[in-house]
Formats: sequence, C-alpha cells, structure tokens
Amino acid sequence: AQFAASGGATIAGEAHHLHDSQVLGLMGIATVLGAIGSFVAFAMYRKGFPKRAVAFAEGESTKLIYEASKNKLWVDEAYEKIIVEPFRKTCRVLFEAADRIVIDTFFVGGSAAVVDVGGRVVRWFQNGQVQRYLVVVVVGAAALFWAATKPAASFDYEIKEGTQAIVVLEAGVKGAAAKDATIEWDWTGDGKADAEGAKVEHDFAGPGRYKVTVRIVDGVFSRSAEKTRVIVVEDPNETDEGAEGAEEGGE
Repeated sequence: AQFAASGGATIAGEAHHLHDSQVLGLMGIATVLGAIGSFVAFAMYRKGFPKRAVAFAEGESTKLIYEASKNKLWVDEAYEKIIVEPFRKTCRVLFEAADRIVIDTFFVGGSAAVVDVGGRVVRWFQNGQVQRYLVVVVVGAAALFWAATKPAASFDYEIKEGTQAIVVLEAGVKGAAAKDATIEWDWTGDGKADAEGAKVEHDFAGPGRYKVTVRIVDGVFSRSAEKTRVIVVEDPNETDEGAEGAEEGGE
C-alpha cells in the first residue's frame, strides 16, 4: 500500500510538471512570435511607409497575401456569411411563421374571436327577456319528448310450454315509446304485417330456422324502427336422441 501510495504521488507529480512545461512552452513561443512581429513592423515603418511595403502590397505575387493579412483572412466576413446571415434568416422565418401566424393569429386572435363570439351568443340569450327564456324551455322540452318517444325495435322469443313449434314473440318496447305505438310482425318475409301487438303467438308448424321482423311505429311522429332476427325451433325428438347418445357415449 505504501509503494502504491508513493508511486501514485510520483506519477501525479510528473503529470503536473509536464503540464506546467507545456504551458510555459506555448507562452514562450507566443512571446517570441509577438516580438518578431513587433521588430519587423518597427523595422519597416519606423521612417514612414517604406517603398518595400508598397511594393509588397502592390506586387502580383504578394498582393493576395497582403489583402488577406489586411482583411484578417476574411474571418469576419466568413463568419457573417456562414453563421450570422443564415441564423438571422432562420429567425426571421420563425418569427413570421411561428410568432405572427401561429401565436398571434391562432392563439391570441383565435382565442379572442372565440370569446367574442361566445359572448355575443350568450348575450343574445341572456338579455333579460322572459319570452326568449320561455322559448328555450319549450324547445328543450320538445327535444326531450322527441328523444323519449323515439322507438327502438327489439324482441325476444320462447317456445310455448307444452308445444313443439308455437313461438311466443314479445316486442321490447317500454315507457313512453310503447304508448300509442303500432307493433307489426312479419314472419312470411313479404313485407306485410302478419300480426299486430306487443306480444303474439305463432305456430311455425315444425322445427327449423325462421326469419322474423318486428316493425314499431310510434303514434305521435309516425317514426318507425324495425328489427329482424332468425329464430330457431328445434325438434324435441332430435334433442332427446342427441342427449341419449351423449349419455351412451359417456358410459
């Protein structure tokens, strides 16, 4: 453990020393380059703008270097073209599309328009005139009555006890819709009423599958609704034979 601790301390010390040497080296290089540049500038411009500088600036082979140095390698222009202008255009598009169209038009203006229209509608109803309040009450009561008296067609059936094919049909009409309603039954498929009433009986004369339709017409608005179902009349003899066969198979 002591060796590891001492080794770790040595490595840490070398790393710290190496880090300091790199920093000092970079500082030295920067200082030397700065001094050289200052010396060259002093030598060239100590007696005014020398002819050598003019020749260097106007020379065909050195003019580009002079212009690049004069314009700082066009870093500012490149930064303006590559970063600043695209960012400015993007911000302009987002401002026009998101802020003015989406936020100002839909959220700010849209919500204000909804509130304004809602206020105008409510003000038209809530104006203190009892006549309008009575009209609303009457219309609401009529709508409730219309919905309550709307017929809904459905029916159930069962085989009459003690018979083989006499089926009892009962329409599922109750409440206000059942009052003064006309209930028609069609089991021949000809579209005509074969019987009327909420509960009827019919002898289908034998086992089989029969299509039965109930049609309900309310007595107030003459609205109609119908429901068609396939009822199954089974042969009691086949049912008994099937049960006996199942018992024999179980044995």
